[in-house]
Amino acid sequence: MLLRRILHGAHGYGGGRLPSERELQLELRTGRGSTRAALDRLSDWGLLEVRHSSGTVLQKRRTWRLDALTAVLRPTLGTDDPAAALRLVSGMLELCRAIMIAVVRLAAGRVAPGALHDARRSATAAWESRKRPRDFIEHEIELARRLFEPAETWPALWLFNSQVTLYRDLAALAIAQVPAPSDYAARDHRRCDAIERGNAAASRRIVSGPMLPFDAVLTTALAPAPE
Repeated sequence: MLLRRILHGAHGYGGGRLPSERELQLELRTGRGSTRAALDRLSDWGLLEVRHSSGTVLQKRRTWRLDALTAVLRPTLGTDDPAAALRLVSGMLELCRAIMIAVVRLAAGRVAPGALHDARRSATAAWESRKRPRDFIEHEIELARRLFEPAETWPALWLFNSQVTLYRDLAALAIAQVPAPSDYAARDHRRCDAIERGNAAASRRIVSGPMLPFDAVLTTALAPAPE
């Protein structure tokens, strides 16, 4: 609730000050522990700075950290400001594409033949569950993790994990409108083959293709309605 108030400018914007913790407890009708936990979390995300001389100060968006993305985006979905949601979603989708392309580039040549056996199994399981969107998404997530893991691209995997909750929400929105392509499993098996052969260029082309239809559906669904 505090995050939503901050996003809506209830306490001003960058440089503004929050009320005291006691005043926030009364405004939000929360206990001391819950209020303190919320302030600590927002501070960790870069939204707030506690200054002993002047209280808790709101920070400009340029200082926020990626950890805040999921929490910031979810309140904007379904609100009266679809343009704001669209900007955030578009930025996240670009980031996801960049991460996956970077991962396959790093993984190509770093994994031994057969090392992506579990990734292939996840691709097959995803295809078999394509008519059950939630199951499909979970297999998709596991497939991504099993591509990261053999190459030991841990920072990219941890970055991916930090956004899994939001990915589930967004993917569920798209999968209902864009079914998995008929060559889904075969394409992912080819991607694994290309990575194991060290063919970074081929693996990048394969990984970017299936993402584009989902991205297009999401951006269309969130685009402001024409006046």
